[in-house]
Amino acid sequence: MKYLFLPGNSKNNKDWINKLSEEFSGPKSVIHYDHWETGEDNIDFNIELEKISQLKNSDEYVVVAKSAGCVLALMIEKEKILNIKEFFFIGFPMSYIQNRKIDIEELLRTNKPITFVQKMKDPQIGFEDLKKEISNIKPNTNFVLYHKEGEPDDNHYYEDTGYLYNLCSS
Repeated sequence: MKYLFLPGNSKNNKDWINKLSEEFSGPKSVIHYDHWETGEDNIDFNIELEKISQLKNSDEYVVVAKSAGCVLALMIEKEKILNIKEFFFIGFPMSYIQNRKIDIEELLRTNKPITFVQKMKDPQIGFEDLKKEISNIKPNTNFVLYHKEGEPDDNHYYEDTGYLYNLCSS
């Protein structure tokens, strides 16, 4: 089994995804998006899918993704690019998905387990609203509330990588 780490859209996620990946032992791949270097504002899913298709498909992957990386992860599954065992989604980007008119119901048609880790008032979608919307599409999904003393519950930053590791490994 191998871990695949997919960050959020912004280049600000680069250090965070590297730090999060260091919490996990074992083989892993950490993706850094091309648009971070080219100066484009948004991820080009086709470029990133092509890059990820170069990874070994014979390996079994656990995907740990944040925000736009969650969408990329579901696209990888839909296209059967990798053999994915399980997904952990941090800060699911429902507003991002709706603004781009991405068909989330189609992407969530997978029998693979998904755990959503979300803050109570994440501006992309709050924990309770996420639970309600996703449960209607994909029953039997796991939801974990991210709450850390000293961290605000009303932003899209999930700062404590050790805490995230514990949530994803329990």
